[in-house]
Amino acid sequence: MTARPGLAALVTGIVLTLVLALLTTAPSRAASGTSLSVDLASTRGPSTGVGEGFLYGISQDGTRPVDQFLQPLGINAFRGGGWFSGGWIKDGYQYGSATRADLDSITAQARRLTRPPYHAQYQVLVSDIYGANGGQPSNTRYPCDNGDCANWISFIDATVGALQGSGLTFSYDIWNEPDISVFWTRGVNSAQYFQMWDTAYREIRRIAPGAQIVGPSLAFTPQRNPGSGRPGSPT
Repeated sequence: MTARPGLAALVTGIVLTLVLALLTTAPSRAASGTSLSVDLASTRGPSTGVGEGFLYGISQDGTRPVDQFLQPLGINAFRGGGWFSGGWIKDGYQYGSATRADLDSITAQARRLTRPPYHAQYQVLVSDIYGANGGQPSNTRYPCDNGDCANWISFIDATVGALQGSGLTFSYDIWNEPDISVFWTRGVNSAQYFQMWDTAYREIRRIAPGAQIVGPSLAFTPQRNPGSGRPGSPT
């Protein structure tokens, strides 16, 4: 098929007219009289303070991807928690084979990623080890239900204690994305959420005084999910 020149010219003219109209009617967002010059020939040195990492993406035993593909990425952070096993929930809220599988996976991954040539920060998603990965059963017992935090304390003591005993360096994110209901059904802007977070914070500080605690980590900004409230450390 051959397009007719007159029709092609007409369509082109309409498109250009619409584009020009949009450009002339859209308000400018640039500040008046402000300019920026960038000298691309000038070298300032390597970038610093840049986060480069990912969530999961490493095999359970920490061996894949191989260095050939992973090392060029220059990662400096990794987030994981052995989400695959069902963790503490699957073990009936006690230390069992599923929890142990998560800890073994975390340790294997961290042994590779926190040591040369990577030196990445390993952020443990504690809620993943608990089993709150979005696939937990509807009758799940959540930390500090009815004000009872005893089992949650036992969980923190067992899991964080085991990770610290490995001799590796970990950072801890107590509960990942609690503003998504499949991960935390009790409401992030609730007394129970802060009781859960505060209890875990104190226990981690007792077990690992020098460990870094990251977060709270929310999935949405306050503007997108105003009902969740603004995140902040309750301690």
